[in-house]
Amino acid sequence: MTNRSISIFLFAFAACTSHAADEWMLVRLKGEKIGHMSYSSRPEGDGKLSFSTSVMDGKMLGFTLQIKIETKTWTDAKGDPKRIEFVTESGGKTQTVVATFEAKSIQATSTMDGRTTKATIPIPEGAAITDDPLTPFVEGKAPGPIYVFDPNTLALVRCEPQVKGKEKLQTSAGEVEATVIDLRDPRAPMTVYLSGKGDILKATGPFGMEIVPCTKEEALAASGDADIATASSITPDRPIKDSYRIKNLKLKFSGVDPARLPSDDHQTVEKVEGGFILTIHPVQPDGLQPSETPTDPRWSQADLRVPSDKKRFIELAKSITQGKAAMLDRAEAIRNFVLGKIRANAGIGVLRDADDVLDTGEGVCRDHAVLMATLLRADGIPTRLVSGLVYGMGAFYYHAWVEIWTGQKWLGLDSTRPSKGLDATHIKIAQGTVGEAFTSFLLDGAKVTVVKD
Repeated sequence: MTNRSISIFLFAFAACTSHAADEWMLVRLKGEKIGHMSYSSRPEGDGKLSFSTSVMDGKMLGFTLQIKIETKTWTDAKGDPKRIEFVTESGGKTQTVVATFEAKSIQATSTMDGRTTKATIPIPEGAAITDDPLTPFVEGKAPGPIYVFDPNTLALVRCEPQVKGKEKLQTSAGEVEATVIDLRDPRAPMTVYLSGKGDILKATGPFGMEIVPCTKEEALAASGDADIATASSITPDRPIKDSYRIKNLKLKFSGVDPARLPSDDHQTVEKVEGGFILTIHPVQPDGLQPSETPTDPRWSQADLRVPSDKKRFIELAKSITQGKAAMLDRAEAIRNFVLGKIRANAGIGVLRDADDVLDTGEGVCRDHAVLMATLLRADGIPTRLVSGLVYGMGAFYYHAWVEIWTGQKWLGLDSTRPSKGLDATHIKIAQGTVGEAFTSFLLDGAKVTVVKD
């Protein structure tokens, strides 16, 4: 189970508040304080230097989860970003990301524990690049899609802010008229309420998250014990018995759009009146006859957070799979190694690469997936990452695993569970690279009915 939801929400909201100056904000989860944010800015040359700090202090599956994000943004006279620096601290880890904006690309560097990852991100032709999706609205413009730099995946995220109209909003100062902005961010969709001056009156996000202006004293007061994993989980209308053994499951979803859900060998999406039917039928290893049919070369190459070309991973994969010739036997040996290697620690809220996961031997499902993908690719097995949901403790929780290409089908592997094949409670939301899998949408507000288990 993953803590990605809260960290991407903090990053996404931090990106849309840099126009505020000397402001404090309170972060609540279903009415309970879980953190705060602060913002300030000053002139710098012909532009501006903005500072923001976002702090989250809550629980994740019972673990203490603390995330602190400090951001500095340099913009030019037009408000376009020139340089952004992010420093994220969580679970004893410090990650620094620096993004330098050029005419046609962004040069990005991510550093943690002395390890550095570099990336060059092309800027789409004619793209509006900003550190703040709300700036055009504050300036009275009517923008199209906006691209924001994501320090987690070192990529540009396409956001689509839209004015939804005016609405009366009750604030501590009384009732005011607010402009409502629907911020369609694939990481964490939000609704933002702006005053006539462009100040943020309130912002709401997934799982009942809410951000409101406050005093410095209120912001720095102690947080509660809200558990983000529990708050973000989706409870079906009835319990699913023997969920670990189920190989075929039919669910009805309402309240969410299924358009972006994968429909493939793992699951089938069918639109029906009032929602959609999701039938989950995971590919099982029994009976598969893997071949060496080529697939997209991306799934065999090293990538962001997945350094499968490093000597240490090639040698480790070779030692784990020694004496095993068949692809499925090698993959199962690697899955079992990661299962035994990584102990649970949901208190690390930064996206780490496989080196750090292997060295620390701890993490969440996302860390399992990153390490497993690295070792599988190092062994020559095409692998992609997957994010989604899995059932446990009476509800569906956000989760991550991998899929390997067998030459016939994509076969799912989950190293957080002892069973060999996936059970049918694994709901796939996104797949691909780290960026594609972990910059995915959320099924917030979904209602789930168990049709057949």
